[in-house]
Amino acid sequence: MQDVIIIGSGLGGLVTGAYLSKEGSSNVTVLERHYVHGGFATSFRRRPWEFDVSLHCLSGLAQGGRVGQIFEELGMFGRVEFHRAENLYRAVFPEHDLSVSGDPGAYRETLHRLFPQERGAIDGFFHACAEIREEMIHTHSRKPSTIIAYKDDSLQQMMDRFTMSKELQCMLAQFWVYFGLQPSELSAVYFAYAWTDYHHFGGYYPQGRSQRISDALKAIIEENGGRVITREDVEEITAPGGRVNGVRTKRGHEYSADLVISNIHPGQTLSRLSDPGSVPAAYREKVRRLRPSYSCLQAYLIMRGSLSEEYGEHHHEIFLNPTYDLNTIGEAIRTEQYEAMPLCITAYENIAPGYQPQPVTTLTVMQLCEAEGWTGAGRCGLSSKERRDSRPVSAAARIPVSGHQRPDGAYGAGDAANGDPVYESPAGGHLRRRPDRGAGALQGALADHADRGPLSGRRVEPPGSGVQRRDLGRTQSGEAADGRAGLRRQTRCKRKHVIW
Repeated sequence: MQDVIIIGSGLGGLVTGAYLSKEGSSNVTVLERHYVHGGFATSFRRRPWEFDVSLHCLSGLAQGGRVGQIFEELGMFGRVEFHRAENLYRAVFPEHDLSVSGDPGAYRETLHRLFPQERGAIDGFFHACAEIREEMIHTHSRKPSTIIAYKDDSLQQMMDRFTMSKELQCMLAQFWVYFGLQPSELSAVYFAYAWTDYHHFGGYYPQGRSQRISDALKAIIEENGGRVITREDVEEITAPGGRVNGVRTKRGHEYSADLVISNIHPGQTLSRLSDPGSVPAAYREKVRRLRPSYSCLQAYLIMRGSLSEEYGEHHHEIFLNPTYDLNTIGEAIRTEQYEAMPLCITAYENIAPGYQPQPVTTLTVMQLCEAEGWTGAGRCGLSSKERRDSRPVSAAARIPVSGHQRPDGAYGAGDAANGDPVYESPAGGHLRRRPDRGAGALQGALADHADRGPLSGRRVEPPGSGVQRRDLGRTQSGEAADGRAGLRRQTRCKRKHVIW
């Protein structure tokens, strides 16, 4: 029986550990530097409220989905209950309001009705994405001809092959926000797999938040003789003579192993090798050239009342897009034009009723930002002067939030995943961010998007209604529907509903 060390207890590390421990051929030890296992599949508490750190929805649990197959093999469905999203998301654009059904056929028909002259492009894109996913899953039995055709394409280049209109491209590419790269920079193959898994095999949310998934995987490892040890930060991967034989942690503990599996960033993995020179130079250079994607600032809010019952908003995921231009996010971040950037709002009670112990609505609001300056930042990394001079305090007083920055890009692991709040607002909320940008911009964007989002009090059509044209005319008072003064008034009016 071989001894296996897994560095990092994110879902990748936990799933790997669960498989190995169930097979019975390995003594598995998972080492995690944080005080809780799960990586971004964790939750945290503030006062009586419990928030999911990251998960909005989990894809691919329906019959034929890859994640569903993994969970079936591990016995997860007997341990965790999942809620299925009847409607995957709502995407709001300057002139369109799209409700995306969990039925891919219905979604395709909705696009056909909206863009009748582009039926061929729509069908071609659906087919190409599905083929890429099938070829990735069945690598040993199918020739990867579609993958080869698009392997060097960005998502933008892939869509351009189908000569789509800009409006159609925006709708099909809505998920680009989750990848932290705009379509001109995002791998077409990478996007196609995730897009297909979500739209064809459903979106699900676990009862008890994503922490329940991590807890179940940990239990499987431990029930089969393995261990998951937290607060153990691996400092060195020992590799005498170029062969790995264990690890040493910052607490001075040494763990020997026949096999070490790293579930952390490849750059961090190489930096911990006792002899990095044993790794081929070409691979070291490839890792060195890796750059983080855009990161994001996420706010956590509790709102009195029900978003579905009081405002008619039944979707759990809402994307607010101020433009149809997909590839301006980098410039908007550099010039701090946050009102020109998309927002993603998640309403958890709309997919998991009874999410909190009281009848409230749990909201998260996410907006992309730069990764530079966040990596490794924590309470100790910010001076007291930076805390005193930080401008987000006044912004948080209007919208008290707890913002948790994801370091190292949109999907990087790091110590901020469940980090302590750095700034405390006079209104009692908490905020974690760089001192010169982020939360104030987020608050401003919320105000700017108020007439499009569910917090504006504007009722929306129920799920399944398909596409709507937005009224960009004037109100009865003659003021433009998207006028700044009106938006600020609406936002302040709704402030009384936000209780944390």
